[in-house]
Amino acid sequence: MSNKEIISLAIDRLKFPLICGVVFIHNQLKGDISISGQSLSIPDASWYEAVINLFSYVIPCIAVPIFFIVSGYLFFKEGTFNEKLYLTKIKKRFWSLLIPYVLWNTLCLLIFIFVRIPALHGLFPNVSLEEVTLPKVLSGYWACEGNGFPFDFPLWYVRELILMVIISPLLYVVVKKMKVCFFIPIVICMFFSLCPKEFGFTLNACFFFSLGLYTRLFSHVIEYVERLNFIKYLYFLLIAADLYTVTLGLPVNYYIHLFVIFSGILTVFNYVFISVKKGKNGCLFKEEVFFIYASHGLFIAFLQKAVLKIMRPITEVEFLAIYFLVPILTIAISIGMYRCMKRVTPKVLSILVGGR
Repeated sequence: MSNKEIISLAIDRLKFPLICGVVFIHNQLKGDISISGQSLSIPDASWYEAVINLFSYVIPCIAVPIFFIVSGYLFFKEGTFNEKLYLTKIKKRFWSLLIPYVLWNTLCLLIFIFVRIPALHGLFPNVSLEEVTLPKVLSGYWACEGNGFPFDFPLWYVRELILMVIISPLLYVVVKKMKVCFFIPIVICMFFSLCPKEFGFTLNACFFFSLGLYTRLFSHVIEYVERLNFIKYLYFLLIAADLYTVTLGLPVNYYIHLFVIFSGILTVFNYVFISVKKGKNGCLFKEEVFFIYASHGLFIAFLQKAVLKIMRPITEVEFLAIYFLVPILTIAISIGMYRCMKRVTPKVLSILVGGR
């Protein structure tokens, strides 16, 4: 089996587990939540907070970086680059990235407007009735300042991916010439928090997308990662340190968390490369992954509040049960919507998922 085939199968295996991680990131059940105008206090027991941190911060933190690596690898999958190929890829990404990005954000905007209708506001008492202005609408499509998010907030990833596609010729030339040296200054900036966020661009996106490019250009990376069997032990130790420091709110957590991300990525690829070579190539719901990604942000918060209102939890265990129930329901609903649309409106679905 060639390295290219191994990576292709590995990517298919990773897609669904990674998107589950993304959903859990957006499911943090902490602090106070307002339901029907009443504040619901979430338990502040240290063990409860530790569980939330483990499954919504520590473990899934590798999901988005790996998606960027995969995107970079697939974008440069031919292993070469020229003007003609770039223009072809731009046309494809127009339909697979930009069109879905605009459509999903527009759908989210329409939902915002819908729930602000006075006659319906009683159904959504926690939604602000502030005026919807043109500047706010425009910023909702490309919120760049600080940690700005688009209307459909998970799509910040697509926003940054679009920028990576635009500057891909520059990345190709620089990474091919500088090789590993290209990544050193970026890693230094990451460790010293010198990461500018302008026009939706972040160094993190650039780093991991370029790492995917590097993996495609220099295929020996696969053999190197396969030999790193020891990395999983370091990863598990770092998980414990990450969980401990984030739960206590220690400043050193920032640096430990970075090591968790790097060691976690190596651990995941080490495991999946070896398992693929052993013939374990099963993959779940790979067709539905993008739809889950784009749709879950539209309703996960509403679903969380609805479940809290129905179940009226009191103890930490009850809150914890809801914490795990909400992402499972979210993923199941998204898969159900995808399959219904595939039967009823396959063309609309194809546009929404960019032809995937």
